[in-house]
Formats: sequence, C-alpha cells, structure tokens
Amino acid sequence: MNMITKAKNTLKSMKQKYIRMRCTMNQDDGVVWISLGENCLSDDILKRFYLKSYSSLYASGRSNIDYNIAMHRQGYRGLFDDANATYGYVDQEKVLRNISYTLDDDIYHELHTQGFEFTHHDWLAHPESKAALMRRVKRMNEEIGQKHYVFLYHHRYTQKSNLDLLTRKLATFKQFFEQGGKRCFIILFYQEQVADARQRQLTFVDNHDGVLQFRLHTLHQWAGMDQAIFWARVDNDLIKKMLKQSRQIIRQATALPPHRRQTNGATEY
Repeated sequence: MNMITKAKNTLKSMKQKYIRMRCTMNQDDGVVWISLGENCLSDDILKRFYLKSYSSLYASGRSNIDYNIAMHRQGYRGLFDDANATYGYVDQEKVLRNISYTLDDDIYHELHTQGFEFTHHDWLAHPESKAALMRRVKRMNEEIGQKHYVFLYHHRYTQKSNLDLLTRKLATFKQFFEQGGKRCFIILFYQEQVADARQRQLTFVDNHDGVLQFRLHTLHQWAGMDQAIFWARVDNDLIKKMLKQSRQIIRQATALPPHRRQTNGATEY
C-alpha cells in the first residue's frame, strides 16, 4: 500500500468515526432511526443529517415494501439461501438478488421489482458479508419492544404508483415494531418534478397513524451522473425541513423531551 492510498484510507476512517460520533450525539434516547429502502438514498440521508442509528438490512440495496413485509413475516428465513440467489445487472453492474419474494401489487419502479437486491454485498462471493447482514437483522429484531423505531422510506414515484395503497402497506410493516408499548413511525417521501425554481417546496401530505407522507417538489430527478443530484444533495434544504418536521411529530407522539446537544460549549434545542 503506497502512502497516498494509506492517507486516503486514514481520512476515510476518520470521517466515518466523526459521522458515527455526530449521529450518537444527535440521537434521542430510546429511538432507532434506520433506512427501509427502496434504495440506498434513505440511508445516505440519515447519515449526512446525523440521524442514523446503524445500517439496516435495507440500507444498501434495492427493495420494496412488499418484499420487506414478506421477509419479516417469514423471520428472514431463506433470505440467505444459495438456492434463492441469482445474479442480475443494473447499468452493466453485476448485483446479487434473492428472487424468492413476489409482488402483491405492481406499484413500484421496475428496478425495485427484480428481487431483493444486495447492491453492495455479494455474500455468495464474500461470505463475511453474509455474516454482517445477518447481524443487522439480529440487532434490529432484538430491539423490538425495547425502543421506538423510525424508518425512512424513499419511494421512486412512477405512473404505476398508488400512494394510498403504499401507505397501507407501510402501516402493516410498522405494526411489526409496535410491541411492548413502543411506537413505530415511517417517513415516506417521494418527488414531483417542477420546471420553475419558484415551485420548489416541501409538502406534508398526511400523517396516517404514524406513516408521515411528504412530497418534495424538485427541479431534478434524483438520478444520473451528477452526484449532487443523484444523492439529492441539491435538495438538502427540503430534506432538512422534512426531517425536522417529522422529528417534532415523533417527539410529541412519544412524549420525548426536546433534543439537547452541545455545540461549541452551548446547548442547542
């Protein structure tokens, strides 16, 4: 390993430690914030706004709520069976998928209906990845009934989308995590593209018994080669408002006190 590579790895490690520290400082006690899919964007948003509790099974892949409901109902049995695994391609990138799950309703973008995709974890080729993913499932399940849960779910909106039906499905999923007097909330967000910057805005659509629905009116679709657009960083202002409003609703519903954190010696609320 040359000096440049070593320096880059050191900086990457330091950055990851800093993010974990900031996330820990920003957490509300007894509340888990993790990604529910449909792709990696939700996890990245939680990380960069310092809300991420840990990496969930759904954090680094492509899925949909039908798959996620089926997996949880089955206790994640068969998820890592070789017989259920196959390779596919996305933009000429080879990806591993579990193809044992079926859609209840065709309301998702086709990229999210090819099987539960392990986009960044080829556990067939790298068995250590399988162990890491199994630990994620175990950790999440062990805290059910012990903590409140908040899932961030990015829906890739298409002409097939049915938001009322999707909301009902998310309500079904959240019931799995409402045990022992603990609550579960799901923040559902999606885009509506606009042509004029004056139309950019965040719309809070509904609170369906803990499923919080937000529509982001944006100039760009979160896709393509421009990383600031791909990762929705160009819309950080709208996302920040969404998370702030969600957090206020969740704190009220769970009777949590206002969050306090230390910044440069002063307490912020």
